Amino acid sequence: MSVALYMDVHVPRAVTTALRLRAIDVLTAQEDGAAEFDDSHLLQRATELGRVLVSQDEDLLREGTRLQEQAGAFSGIVYAHQLRTTIGQMVEDLELIARAMSQEEWQGRIEYLPIQGHEGRILEDSRTVENPRSASPLVARAPCLMPHSFQMQSSA
Repeated sequence: MSVALYMDVHVPRAVTTALRLRAIDVLTAQEDGAAEFDDSHLLQRATELGRVLVSQDEDLLREGTRLQEQAGAFSGIVYAHQLRTTIGQMVEDLELIARAMSQEEWQGRIEYLPIQGHEGRILEDSRTVENPRSASPLVARAPCLMPHSFQMQSSA
């Protein structure tokens, strides 16, 4: 169970580098020759590759919402606002997503970073509970503590 990520041109290289150091499967639009693609073609390309598209571009959210309304298929979008999400938060949340969820759970899904209510907690049956081993954020988020049916809360 893991999720492969596809970074658009708006995601800082530091996020991609840090995720690769954590052995997360990441491909950038630049590496794929898709840096100049418009939003619809970029999302289509990520879907063709079976990867969740990670972006900091609000226009991409409109494309994803349009597809959701039309019941169009796409492999999922993770959106992180440029001013509300730090590089560290992006790395930790994307690692959690990549390790704790499956690609099938991402079909047609849009999620926002940072994930709300997860510091020092584990998620259990769609509700948060205190984690007694929360000294380290990674211990608190270890995939072995996450049930397969993990659900994230969206925030606007």
